[in-house]
Amino acid sequence: MRTKIIALAGCLLFILIGCRPAATAAVTAPPPTISSTPRLPDFTLSTATPIPLAQTPSPVTPTLTPVGVRVEVSTPQALIGQSSGVGSLDFSPDGSLLASTGDDGTIRLWDVATGQMMQVFQGGAGYMSGLDFSPDGQLLAAIEQDATIAFWDLSSRQVSRRIDDPGLDACGVEFSPDGTMMASGHVDGIVRLWDVGSGEPVRELRGLEELSCSVAFSPDGSRIASGGGGADFRVLIWEVSSGELLHKLGGHTANVYRVAYSPDGASLASASGDRTIRVWDAGSGELRYTLVADEFKMSAVDFSPDSSLLVSGGIDGLVRLWDVASGQLLVALQGHKGEIFSVAFSPVDRVFASGGERGEVLLWRITSVETPVVAATPILTAEPSVTWFTDFVAYLEELVSNDQFSGAVLIAQESEIRLEEAYGLADQSLAIPNQIDTKFNLGSMNKMFTAVAILQLMESDKLSLEDTIIQHIPDYPNTEVATVVTIHQLLTHTSGLGDVFTEEFSANPHQYRSNADFLPLFVNEPLQFQPGEQFSYSNAGYVVLGLIIERVSGQSYDEYIQQNIYDPSGMVNTGAFEIDADTPNLAVGYTTRNIWGNETGILTSNTALMPGEGFAAGGGYSTVEDLLNFRNALLSFELLNPESTELLLTGKVVVRENSNYAYGFFDRVVAGQRVVGHGGGAPGVCSSLNMYPDTGYTVIVLSNSDNGCILVLDYLKDKPLE
Repeated sequence: MRTKIIALAGCLLFILIGCRPAATAAVTAPPPTISSTPRLPDFTLSTATPIPLAQTPSPVTPTLTPVGVRVEVSTPQALIGQSSGVGSLDFSPDGSLLASTGDDGTIRLWDVATGQMMQVFQGGAGYMSGLDFSPDGQLLAAIEQDATIAFWDLSSRQVSRRIDDPGLDACGVEFSPDGTMMASGHVDGIVRLWDVGSGEPVRELRGLEELSCSVAFSPDGSRIASGGGGADFRVLIWEVSSGELLHKLGGHTANVYRVAYSPDGASLASASGDRTIRVWDAGSGELRYTLVADEFKMSAVDFSPDSSLLVSGGIDGLVRLWDVASGQLLVALQGHKGEIFSVAFSPVDRVFASGGERGEVLLWRITSVETPVVAATPILTAEPSVTWFTDFVAYLEELVSNDQFSGAVLIAQESEIRLEEAYGLADQSLAIPNQIDTKFNLGSMNKMFTAVAILQLMESDKLSLEDTIIQHIPDYPNTEVATVVTIHQLLTHTSGLGDVFTEEFSANPHQYRSNADFLPLFVNEPLQFQPGEQFSYSNAGYVVLGLIIERVSGQSYDEYIQQNIYDPSGMVNTGAFEIDADTPNLAVGYTTRNIWGNETGILTSNTALMPGEGFAAGGGYSTVEDLLNFRNALLSFELLNPESTELLLTGKVVVRENSNYAYGFFDRVVAGQRVVGHGGGAPGVCSSLNMYPDTGYTVIVLSNSDNGCILVLDYLKDKPLE
């Protein structure tokens, strides 16, 4: 779906041009009028012969990309019908039909196999925007010129229902996966849910200021995402059943034109006018990577049915295909003569469509996708190849020269260090370089230490993983939560608790210096879901674990972790470290983002954005060698016995394909190899510990720059350790 900003802006200026007034508040707005008698003319059936191909370039065969994927795309078939801009595209669930809306007030249906125009729904003068097929293929929902939602019955050839509310200003629609609900996005920033059977409103979801013109249900129907515009460029994710806001995803600096979930539910993509596509982890809301298309805005994006490819369209008229696993651009396709407003992948095969401002719809077919065959990785006992390390170091140096990495990297096999290097500056104002013993902020990596501490207390019979919060914190302020949430659920992010990085936190981050300080930020909030029902990454849950450690041990959290994890592991340079203390060899984080992750374009220190001290959910500091010592102590059973260590590291909750969450550790398969560890990220912080149990390798990347560790780890996905 595509927001036609010019048209929408015109309606916002209703005082000047006579559009209807903006929506009133939900509690005072009149109820919607559901019309069962269509006001629009019936569609006409086209008997034209199949439309010939337009003049287009030869098939594109890109060169081999760094990820090793090779894609070939046939010459596009041009579907000519709309007299001006193609607002939205959607394939029918069986892939046989393609629907397109146009600025000429029509919806056109095309036979995908032949390219022949099959039907035309005439919607009157003016543009039509949002468009979506129902999951059973019987209904087609579209936004008409007057911003009402019309439901076209494809069997009766009529408008079967119309949602007509003077306050709607709808600009985007999507059916839920089971077809029982319809979501609509609106100029006023509100997402509304409707019962498809009755046409009655179900719920309003608020959080965006304006132009919430793209909505997307997750494949299982449990969540809904929307992108904002105007002055609020976030992507918001709500829980459908409760209406609770789960994630606020920042980073875009211009209108978010399109959001789309991958069919496997693992990823969420957002396309923006700031020339980027951001790909997020759909479960945790963490940013995986950002795709940049030169100097041109990205107005449309969609996933292939197997979730391996992304298709995007932009103002430059190029259709781009990206590899989802790596974020690498595979090919840029020419064919449009102006801006691309919409793209869509067929749900059943390798066919995708793109619609442009000059009325053309291009139908593309992927003729081949070649991925190199990766043999099973043997257990390594010998020295890795010199060539691999030479190439890896050259890659690190290239990142540094492009100001994309500042930090330290350590690679070891068992306890033997194979590579150890530091790059960039720890303090730019004093020109102090990063060194091997530089202390970097760990972000969420402290969750590993918290989980180890809980299992240590379990081994000493001081708690059980099935204990509830109230058994160890009887005065916990929220009894309703404390009596149902277990330690196991806190460890696995299945408790239903939310986050601590709220607007209240951002007002004065430095005042938060202990686990107890964070408690008021969330303790009175209701659970986001019933405990144990789903995975939702929760910093608040680990704050509660820190409080349990304090109650059960009789020590402060920092004292317990120091005596029972840092000291036994030989971690001499690791600690919480107060933000305003004079700590030697401490790296200053540098970021171009604000506290919500929004891009500012101005490089600054992150000191003002950080909590006053590290706590149970993150924010401590360590060095690459200290983290290797932690790994060695953990895997040699110096911190936990073998049974507890296996319990700690074995995945328990599915996060996405090939990725599970254990207790304070992710348990994943990357490039055919099992990887156990945890990362941490914040403005000016990007850190990671990855342990390879089958090969004995450990990769530690600590960075005081945005996304620095992600670029390094992406290299290891594409070119695994030899």
